[in-house]
Order: sequence, then structure tokens, then C-alpha cells
Amino acid sequence: MSETANFEKLSPLLILDELSAQYGLECQPLLTPFNSYVNRVFGVKDSDSRSWIVKFYRPGRWSEQTLHEEHLFLMEAGEADLPVVQPLVNREGNTLSRSGEFFWAVFEQKGGRTFEGESLEDLRRLGNLVGRLHTAAARRGCPHRLVLTPQGCGDTFADELWDAGVVHPDFRTEFFDVIDTALNRMEPLFTDKTLLHRLHGDLHRGNVLERGEEGLLLMDFDDMLLGPPVQDLWMFLPDRVENCPEQVTALEEGYAVWRPFDRSWWKLVEPLRFLRNLYFLTWCSRQRSDKGFYTQFPDWGSRAFWIKELEDLKEQFKHL
Repeated sequence: MSETANFEKLSPLLILDELSAQYGLECQPLLTPFNSYVNRVFGVKDSDSRSWIVKFYRPGRWSEQTLHEEHLFLMEAGEADLPVVQPLVNREGNTLSRSGEFFWAVFEQKGGRTFEGESLEDLRRLGNLVGRLHTAAARRGCPHRLVLTPQGCGDTFADELWDAGVVHPDFRTEFFDVIDTALNRMEPLFTDKTLLHRLHGDLHRGNVLERGEEGLLLMDFDDMLLGPPVQDLWMFLPDRVENCPEQVTALEEGYAVWRPFDRSWWKLVEPLRFLRNLYFLTWCSRQRSDKGFYTQFPDWGSRAFWIKELEDLKEQFKHL
């Protein structure tokens, strides 16, 4: 499915009219665009000066079912008193709205500073919050979302890259040989499917806000998926697992307040890092026809680019 989006159709007048029609929000005639390459996100203020975020999802990136699963996860997390921003319910009683080809949603705007997560106490707090999130997350599945395993998504990413023909022909055979060998090596580590449950999926410092006395706030559940619990923890480590034992222990201690933590989960980190690298290449391949893509990624797809990607892939393979 194509993910090329004609976001130019989203005029300020259209957005303001839709906010009024679908949510009863009469907003001031000023939209503030926020940085978001995948979606289009705007800040607005209503007539009472309350601040809202309006998010238009990229067409083709998610199906209606997957977006409903994201919103259900947020609603259930909020009902469990977790610090998330729930989507606003529209006049029809839904959290997901549609205007033409675009699905979209409205959220209350929350401020804060980016979570630094450098101290051991910060990591215990983060681990504690993720443990709480996973307690709520494990109560239900998400059958339309990505499954974060070598077979569940790694094969899909590899096939998509192969079919797109983006890998330079000088390295194509070796590149996919490395991927195939890596996925086969990783698969036995993911045989226990009982470990898999709903996750944030893209949890890193940029998606956590520090809100003073209110504590931490989890943001941006767009990439929620089904996967192993450690996926929501490993990106807070400053180095590979074996090189930061104190930080590993701090995350474990916080998490274990709410749910048992199995230390064997850490052996999944390097495979998950490999899958994340593969996913990013696939994501770039999908977006490469977008206006402005090569402004942000000017060397993407060049021979030099694929030399480096192959080197990086082989280096990560050594850690599997």
C-alpha cells in the first residue's frame, strides 16, 4: 500500500471547519505546525484558549482497524490512571474522525521537558512506569498490529526492500544474505509467544515528557505493536546490555514493582536492534517518493549509502 500523502489538501480553513463540525470546537484562526515527518500535526487554541493537538495520520501507513487499536490502548491506559494523552471523543462518540482520505484525531496539548533518563533513579522511575503500562497492556491483544519477531515483521521488511529494488545492485545479494542469515539465527529466541503483548513499541527519550510534580508522560503511541516487553526498555540504555549493568538493574527494579522481570529478556535486545535498523530502511524506502524526503536524507539510496548500510548490518550481525 502506498504511503505517499497529499497533505497539501489540508488547508487551515478545512481543518478549522472539521474541528467545528466533528468536535464542536470553535478555534482561533491560527494553526501551528509541529515537526512530524510521518503525519501532519497542528496546534490550535479554542475560543476559551485551551490548547489542542490535531493529528492527521498518513494515508496508507495504518488501516482504520490499527488506528482503533491505538486509541483503545490509550483509552484503557488512561482508565488505569496511566499518564498518557487520550484522544478526544467526537460528536458521534468516536475517537477517530475521517475527512476524505485522512483519518485524524484530537488530543489535549500537554507541555513538559524531554525526559533525560541519565540517572539510575530516572531509570527506575521509567522502568516502574513501563511495568504499569504493561500490566494494562497485557489484558488485550491487537490483532491488526505488527508482531515484533523475526518471522512476524523481519521477513516482511526484507521482502518489501527486495521488491522495491532500492538496494544497490553491487551489494544486493550480500545484503539480503546477511538479513536472511540473521533472521534465521534470531528466530529461536522468539519461540515463546506467551511473552508477546501490546507495547508502546517506539519508546525512547523523545517520547517521554517530564512534567515536574506530575511525573512522566508517555507520548506518541502511533507505532504500538505486539512484542516482547524489553522492547519498551532497551532504548533507554546508554550502551549495549553487557556494558551498562547498573542501568540494566535500575530498569529491572522499577519494572518488577508491577510485573515479574525475566533477565533472559535482555538477550533479545541485539535482535531487536537489528529489526529496528531493518525497519528504518524499509520506512525510508516507503517515503522516498515524498516531497522533501531527499532534503532530509540527501544521500539515501546512493552507492556510498548502501556501502555503509551493509557495513552497519554486518557489524550488528556480530552481536546477535
